[in-house]
Amino acid sequence: MIKSMDRAEWDRAIAHANARGESMASFAARAFRQMRERDTAGPMFTPPAERPAGQPEAIGFALPIESVGELAALMQGQAAMATAAGLRLPEAHARDALALARASVGEALRAVRGSRPRGQQPEALRLANERKREAAAARRLAGRA
Repeated sequence: MIKSMDRAEWDRAIAHANARGESMASFAARAFRQMRERDTAGPMFTPPAERPAGQPEAIGFALPIESVGELAALMQGQAAMATAAGLRLPEAHARDALALARASVGEALRAVRGSRPRGQQPEALRLANERKREAAAARRLAGRA
Protein backbone atom coordinates (compact mmCIF):
# COMPACT_ATOMS: atom_id res chain seq x y z
CA MET A 1 0.00 0.00 0.00
CA ILE A 2 1.15 3.55 -0.71
CA LYS A 3 1.71 5.69 2.39
CA SER A 4 -1.11 8.09 3.21
CA MET A 5 -3.34 6.59 0.50
CA ASP A 6 -6.91 5.96 1.57
CA ARG A 7 -7.49 2.24 2.14
CA ALA A 8 -10.76 2.25 0.16
CA GLU A 9 -9.01 3.89 -2.81
CA TRP A 10 -6.21 1.28 -2.62
CA ASP A 11 -8.77 -1.55 -2.58
CA ARG A 12 -10.54 -0.06 -5.65
CA ALA A 13 -7.18 0.16 -7.48
CA ILE A 14 -6.39 -3.47 -6.69
CA ALA A 15 -9.86 -4.57 -7.83
CA HIS A 16 -9.51 -2.61 -11.07
CA ALA A 17 -6.03 -4.06 -11.75
CA ASN A 18 -7.27 -7.59 -11.03
CA ALA A 19 -10.26 -7.09 -13.33
CA ARG A 20 -7.88 -6.12 -16.14
CA GLY A 21 -5.55 -9.03 -15.34
CA GLU A 22 -2.65 -6.69 -14.45
CA SER A 23 -0.28 -6.58 -11.53
CA MET A 24 -0.37 -3.43 -9.38
CA ALA A 25 3.05 -2.44 -10.79
CA SER A 26 1.89 -2.59 -14.40
CA PHE A 27 -1.44 -0.93 -13.47
CA ALA A 28 0.39 1.96 -11.76
CA ALA A 29 2.92 2.30 -14.59
CA ARG A 30 0.13 2.48 -17.17
CA ALA A 31 -1.78 5.05 -15.07
CA PHE A 32 1.35 7.22 -14.67
CA ARG A 33 2.09 6.98 -18.39
CA GLN A 34 -1.45 8.02 -19.28
CA MET A 35 -1.30 10.97 -16.87
CA ARG A 36 2.06 12.08 -18.30
CA GLU A 37 0.76 11.84 -21.88
CA ARG A 38 -2.35 13.78 -20.96
CA ASP A 39 -0.37 16.47 -19.13
CA THR A 40 2.22 16.89 -21.90
CA ALA A 41 -0.32 16.87 -24.74
CA GLY A 42 -0.93 20.59 -24.21
CA PRO A 43 -4.03 22.41 -23.19
CA MET A 44 -7.41 20.97 -23.92
CA PHE A 45 -10.05 23.41 -25.06
CA THR A 46 -13.78 22.97 -24.90
CA PRO A 47 -15.69 23.74 -28.09
CA PRO A 48 -17.34 27.15 -28.22
CA ALA A 49 -20.98 27.51 -27.31
CA GLU A 50 -23.60 27.38 -30.03
CA ARG A 51 -23.85 30.52 -32.12
CA PRO A 52 -27.12 32.43 -31.77
CA ALA A 53 -29.23 32.40 -34.92
CA GLY A 54 -28.35 35.16 -37.36
CA GLN A 55 -24.85 35.73 -35.95
CA PRO A 56 -22.19 35.54 -38.70
CA GLU A 57 -19.57 32.85 -38.52
CA ALA A 58 -16.21 33.97 -37.14
CA ILE A 59 -13.43 34.29 -39.69
CA GLY A 60 -9.76 33.83 -38.80
CA PHE A 61 -7.59 36.91 -38.84
CA ALA A 62 -4.03 38.00 -38.14
CA LEU A 63 -3.17 40.77 -35.72
CA PRO A 64 -1.04 43.53 -37.20
CA ILE A 65 2.09 43.72 -35.06
CA GLU A 66 4.00 46.97 -35.46
CA SER A 67 6.90 46.30 -33.10
CA VAL A 68 8.61 43.70 -30.97
CA GLY A 69 7.23 45.53 -27.93
CA GLU A 70 3.67 44.92 -29.13
CA LEU A 71 4.51 41.26 -29.68
CA ALA A 72 5.89 41.02 -26.13
CA ALA A 73 2.75 42.66 -24.74
CA LEU A 74 0.53 40.22 -26.68
CA MET A 75 2.55 37.25 -25.40
CA GLN A 76 2.34 38.50 -21.80
CA GLY A 77 -1.42 38.91 -22.13
CA GLN A 78 -1.72 35.43 -23.61
CA ALA A 79 0.35 33.97 -20.76
CA ALA A 80 -1.78 35.78 -18.17
CA MET A 81 -5.01 34.44 -19.72
CA ALA A 82 -3.62 30.90 -19.90
CA THR A 83 -2.47 31.07 -16.27
CA ALA A 84 -5.86 32.37 -15.15
CA ALA A 85 -7.53 29.48 -17.00
CA GLY A 86 -5.08 26.96 -15.53
CA LEU A 87 -3.56 26.07 -18.91
CA ARG A 88 -0.01 25.94 -20.23
CA LEU A 89 0.95 27.77 -23.38
CA PRO A 90 2.01 25.39 -26.15
CA GLU A 91 5.71 25.55 -27.03
CA ALA A 92 4.73 26.28 -30.64
CA HIS A 93 3.37 29.67 -29.55
CA ALA A 94 6.74 30.63 -28.05
CA ARG A 95 8.56 29.39 -31.17
CA ASP A 96 6.27 31.41 -33.44
CA ALA A 97 6.64 34.54 -31.32
CA LEU A 98 10.42 34.17 -31.33
CA ALA A 99 10.43 33.76 -35.11
CA LEU A 100 8.32 36.92 -35.47
CA ALA A 101 10.64 38.82 -33.14
CA ARG A 102 13.76 37.66 -35.01
CA ALA A 103 12.24 38.62 -38.36
CA SER A 104 11.25 42.03 -37.02
CA VAL A 105 14.69 42.69 -35.54
CA GLY A 106 16.37 41.46 -38.76
CA GLU A 107 14.27 43.81 -40.88
CA ALA A 108 15.03 46.72 -38.53
CA LEU A 109 18.78 46.01 -38.68
CA ARG A 110 18.73 45.81 -42.47
CA ALA A 111 16.84 49.11 -42.62
CA VAL A 112 19.38 50.78 -40.30
CA ARG A 113 22.31 49.43 -42.30
CA GLY A 114 20.66 50.43 -45.56
CA SER A 115 20.85 46.91 -46.95
CA ARG A 116 18.17 45.31 -49.05
CA PRO A 117 15.63 42.77 -47.83
CA ARG A 118 16.66 39.16 -48.21
CA GLY A 119 16.59 37.80 -51.73
CA GLN A 120 17.12 41.14 -53.46
CA GLN A 121 20.45 41.82 -55.16
CA PRO A 122 21.76 45.06 -56.61
CA GLU A 123 21.32 45.17 -60.40
CA ALA A 124 25.10 45.15 -61.06
CA LEU A 125 25.58 41.99 -58.97
CA ARG A 126 22.63 40.29 -60.66
CA LEU A 127 24.08 41.05 -64.12
CA ALA A 128 27.56 39.86 -63.11
CA ASN A 129 26.12 36.56 -61.84
CA GLU A 130 24.13 36.17 -65.05
CA ARG A 131 27.29 36.70 -67.15
CA LYS A 132 29.14 34.08 -65.06
CA ARG A 133 26.35 31.54 -65.64
CA GLU A 134 26.35 32.26 -69.38
CA ALA A 135 30.15 31.89 -69.57
CA ALA A 136 30.01 28.58 -67.68
CA ALA A 137 27.28 27.31 -70.02
CA ALA A 138 29.36 28.36 -73.06
CA ARG A 139 32.42 26.49 -71.67
CA ARG A 140 30.33 23.36 -71.14
CA LEU A 141 29.02 23.55 -74.72
CA ALA A 142 32.51 24.16 -76.09
CA GLY A 143 33.81 21.11 -74.21
CA ARG A 144 31.19 18.90 -75.85
CA ALA A 145 31.99 20.02 -79.39
